[in-house]
Amino acid sequence: MGITGNDPIHTVNRTLIETFVRQKLRELREDPDRCTRTLVDMALHFSTGRFQKDFFLAAQTMLENEDSSYYALIQDAATHIDQEHLLTFGMNIGYNSCTAGAKVIREIEARQGFNVPWTVTLHTDSVRYPAMEKGYQSLVEQGKALGIYTWMLHPNGKPEALLPLVESQPDCAFVLFGQADQMGGSFLNRAAELKNLMLVVKYTEQAEEFCRQLRQRRMLYGAYLPYRRSEAAQVVCDSTLQDVSVLHPGVTIFLPLEPDEGETGAADYQFVLTARNEQKYRTLPFEMWGDIRRIDSIISDEAVVASFDGEGQLSLSGTDQPFEGLSFLEKPLAEILSAAFPKRQSGKKTD
Repeated sequence: MGITGNDPIHTVNRTLIETFVRQKLRELREDPDRCTRTLVDMALHFSTGRFQKDFFLAAQTMLENEDSSYYALIQDAATHIDQEHLLTFGMNIGYNSCTAGAKVIREIEARQGFNVPWTVTLHTDSVRYPAMEKGYQSLVEQGKALGIYTWMLHPNGKPEALLPLVESQPDCAFVLFGQADQMGGSFLNRAAELKNLMLVVKYTEQAEEFCRQLRQRRMLYGAYLPYRRSEAAQVVCDSTLQDVSVLHPGVTIFLPLEPDEGETGAADYQFVLTARNEQKYRTLPFEMWGDIRRIDSIISDEAVVASFDGEGQLSLSGTDQPFEGLSFLEKPLAEILSAAFPKRQSGKKTD
């Protein structure tokens, strides 16, 4: 059973938190600086889990900088993003995934002896997807039972076929990566209605006009830059963040297309951490695999990064190496994770 199911405690907790956050979102427009600090201070005071404490302590430290560009970012979000979009997506990640879902993950890991990722990346193939749609629906349901409520979608081809999946799982947060020329027209009209979806647009020449349309529709969105490690010096740099910030993305995600092992990967991630802490840009910089692993290491004893390719095979994110015989079309998700990510340590992380 996942978070929603028959557990009234989770339902009451979410309702109380959602009511409080909704009130603060209204106040953000009037006094974003003071309201943001108050919200973070209260969240830290009432945090019980390690992830919440670490997250809000870091946010509190950042907001001590009165010149932080994140104040402008927060005010821009409160002014230009639909409140229900901010609330729904934020609650699905902040509460369903990283609070209640994280608790389920830790309980399963301690009881069953395998690692559960806090998020799963799905690479979908537009040709294969229709025949696999029920399999994806089942995969997400199984993921929720394990505490997984955040899903990264990377469609190969037009992404419109994925929207029914997003719509059918309103308690999950979906982050969909795509190109501007594949996300216009009817796709955009349908996507604008899904408050549990954030579009992340590839940074190209077409991105500026597309982001303008997203902004006009008051949608939550980000930008991403795929790159090869050999290109890191030209892509993962301050000038990139300065250029991308003009498009008003809430987040800017650097997406390495190769494994993050070695000195280059470490340098890329260190740049992102430094840029995020310096708070110079009106966008939050993230490094795809490094930050997914960082969050997972806070939630669990051992960090894992999981991805399924377009054929349904589990693979390590950032690589093209599938785990042979571990397809969600053939095996339950729990069995797949147990085979791929058995616990190596005996210690148990608790709240």
